[in-house]
Amino acid sequence: MDKKQVCELIEQILDSGAFKRAVLSRPKQKQTLRADARLVMLKTGQVLQLASYQADGKALHRNVPREQAPQELIAWMLAQFKQLNLITTGGDCQIMANSQDVFHVVNHIRLDQAQKTQVQAHDAKKSYILPEAPTPFLNLLGVMDPQGRVYDKKRAKFRQINRFLEYVRDAVDKLPDKSGLCVYDLCCGKAYLTFALYYYLVEVRKLDAVVYGVDRKQDVMDHCAQIAQQVGFDRLHFSCGDIESVRPAQRVDIVAALHACDTATDVALAHAVKWNAQVILSAPCCQHELAGQMRADAQNGLWKQPLLRYRMAQLLTDALRTQVLELCGYAVSAVEFIDPDQTDKNLLLRAVRTAKILPRAKREALMNSYLENTARYGVSPTLAVLLRDRLEM
Repeated sequence: MDKKQVCELIEQILDSGAFKRAVLSRPKQKQTLRADARLVMLKTGQVLQLASYQADGKALHRNVPREQAPQELIAWMLAQFKQLNLITTGGDCQIMANSQDVFHVVNHIRLDQAQKTQVQAHDAKKSYILPEAPTPFLNLLGVMDPQGRVYDKKRAKFRQINRFLEYVRDAVDKLPDKSGLCVYDLCCGKAYLTFALYYYLVEVRKLDAVVYGVDRKQDVMDHCAQIAQQVGFDRLHFSCGDIESVRPAQRVDIVAALHACDTATDVALAHAVKWNAQVILSAPCCQHELAGQMRADAQNGLWKQPLLRYRMAQLLTDALRTQVLELCGYAVSAVEFIDPDQTDKNLLLRAVRTAKILPRAKREALMNSYLENTARYGVSPTLAVLLRDRLEM
């Protein structure tokens, strides 16, 4: 396609009413990380709002009249980026340009199947569980200023926190007994989500809950404990140590493992299962284990390329984890945790313990499926090894 044809395609997509947002990526200059654009309604009419996110943490915004939007998007892309993605309710369209400004378009949009979107007013407030308002713990964690304005460089973190709380809300609603809740966040890191979890359970839902954050960095745990004391979260506790050192003194209801890398996720999941946790929330990352076990010559040489083998191992790791959790009596769903624009590590495994025992035939079928999958790829996942007694393998 030439430039005129690409502009006409963008115009058609904007006119369809199915347009959600545009994402510009693969920047040509190091100072710019990425950019996005969306349609907003001002008093003077509809405009395309452009936002560019810089390496120094700043976010630059400007508005373009709706009639100039296609030309401006293409000009912006040619000047600063190599790729433009148009995201709609009917699919996505990827536009790339080489150094000679020759366009390559991959269009998966079905406008005939798309739903109409509503253009929001510029000043429309999003409905968050954790509102954009003065919140002491978010201020001390560096997410917002004392007046409740979220810092530009922490905007993605703020959205992540609220997305996480949506899943927590759904999980808590499924708990048969909400009295005296005990919650563990294993490998909690800087504890953004640990604090949010406590705030939601105790301050928002007014539940009787105690929350524990565990991580191996003493200085980080000391800092988090100090913040908890400053904001009066007297039932939020932090301790330094590895997962194996945790010895719960009471029933454990919810276990989160949102920063555990590679097999540390398996250790966290195994402990949650052994504690009979009612809800498990895990955001796996750095799934290296199976990539090292998968043979390059397996599947007729399909995985001889290291990058493709690693990508496949990521999916395989989490797919096998879901099967193990199901065999241990959990209803498991894999859901999108964060916008894929922010990171490709956007998977959340949500497991809720079921009261029903799997029928023998269904359990045997699930076990056979798991064994066939591990044999097919020549892998032995850590989670199944740690839970061997539960799986009776």
